[in-house]
Amino acid sequence: MKSPSTPIESYLYNSIKDGVKNLILIHGDKGGVGKSIFALILIQLCLEKGLKVAVIDFDYVNDDVYKASDNVVARYKFEGVNENSWGKASAVTNSVDADVFVVNLPAQAEQFIAKHGSTWIGVMQKFMNVFTVWVYGKTKDSFNALGRYTVLKTGEPIFVAKSQFLPGSDEGFMQLEEKMASDKPFKLRGGSTFDFVEFPKSLTEKITFGSKNSEAKTERWSVERFLKENEGTWEGGFNYANVQKALEVMRGNLGFAEKDEDFDNE
Repeated sequence: MKSPSTPIESYLYNSIKDGVKNLILIHGDKGGVGKSIFALILIQLCLEKGLKVAVIDFDYVNDDVYKASDNVVARYKFEGVNENSWGKASAVTNSVDADVFVVNLPAQAEQFIAKHGSTWIGVMQKFMNVFTVWVYGKTKDSFNALGRYTVLKTGEPIFVAKSQFLPGSDEGFMQLEEKMASDKPFKLRGGSTFDFVEFPKSLTEKITFGSKNSEAKTERWSVERFLKENEGTWEGGFNYANVQKALEVMRGNLGFAEKDEDFDNE
């Protein structure tokens, strides 16, 4: 048996369970932190491992994950997170034969989850293995949003992906580290934190602040341009070879990669 490459091995080896359906909520409650690209990388790595993946995209304004996921067993998009769309998504998880359902949530999902999350997520946990990946940015806004989410009585484990996708100071990262080292850390309910890799300079150098676009729109434009310039297409399927550096690091961070050396289980 080989040793998983990082301490985040629980993300794949323990959190994605065999024999049951897995529901992974990709959240962050802030635009421009890299939720979409994280979801696409996770989808690709699950497919590489032979898992059957279905995609549910609630981000109807920027449905990037839906558009780029044409190699999964099923994909659905809904107009925002509300009682009607969540009910339809629940029906999808019952009817579709998939090992992993990757659910991409928009930045506006916090209000609905704060009101209904304990009920809706609680019901899903009776039939599925549910956990959240919170894509965490570098700002105070991310710190405050994560704090609000961790006190909700939704019950599922929370894995915090520290996103280095966008340039800027690491103030939010430092706040998070101090909080997790304090005597009153955020309650991740069995989850943990890990690094979401910094992308190649050829991508991040194209991001221009102070433009008319929002950070989120600028991010998406940059990713699309990067893929196209490297003979990939954003809407035609996520070609992981075009962001190989990012994927190689994420394989380790998520526990998909393994070290070469063997180790003995005692």
